Amino acid sequence: MIINRGGKICLAAFPHKSVEINIPYMVINNMYMFGIRGEGKSATHRAMQLVKEKRFNSILIHTQYF
Repeated sequence: MIINRGGKICLAAFPHKSVEINIPYMVINNMYMFGIRGEGKSATHRAMQLVKEKRFNSILIHTQYF
């Protein structure tokens, strides 16, 4: 697993094939998984405004670059 107990994962991409997830392991270890599509456009606009105003440094949360 790439996160610690109690950690959070934000899914920000679409896989090209099925992905196996060990749900019982995540539940036992109090792990959370979030998608980015459920918030709608308003969340994207709010996030971009924070970055634009330099109130949030998105570099701190980037884990992968493609």
